[in-house]
Order: sequence, then structure tokens, then C-alpha cells
Amino acid sequence: MGNEPRQLKELTKEESLRLLGSVSFGRVVFSQNALPAARPVNHLVDNGAVIIRTHLGAAVLSVVGQVVAYQADAMGLPRLRLTPDLTVSQAAAAVV
Repeated sequence: MGNEPRQLKELTKEESLRLLGSVSFGRVVFSQNALPAARPVNHLVDNGAVIIRTHLGAAVLSVVGQVVAYQADAMGLPRLRLTPDLTVSQAAAAVV
């Protein structure tokens, strides 16, 4: 990669979802007891939504309706010659 500095690039929603769909693992980031919390989870992208599966006692269920961030990395973009990290954020919703 050389000594070139990394650059921040804002992606469209469609490009972000396409990249997230190319990997299956990431981190959901939320606030728990006024502190940041991150939990590793598997995900899938379905119909424009990032879906994670968790157990009924999971801490992330306490933030349904609140804004959370989801991060994934190791998504290769050959045209940029780097492996970027991707962060998306939106209100969490329960899917049953």
C-alpha cells in the first residue's frame, strides 16, 4: 500500500449495502450505561437492511429504537488498492 495516507470517502447507501453484503462479520456499536459498547456479530443484507441475529438476552436488544452503528472491514476494493473499514448507522429495530 505504500506510504500513502488513508482517505475517508463517503459512499452511497447502495454501495455501502453492496460492500456489507460481500462480508458476513462485523461489529454493532451502541451506548450501554452511558458508555460505548461493541459486539462482534454475523450479519446479512436483505432488502436494504442489515440484519444481525442475536440471543434474547443480548445487550444490543436494549437499544431497539435507538441509533446504532454497524462496522465491517476486510472488504477489498481493488480500484482503490486498499481494504476499507465501513461504518453505517441507523435506528435499530427488532425483527421477529
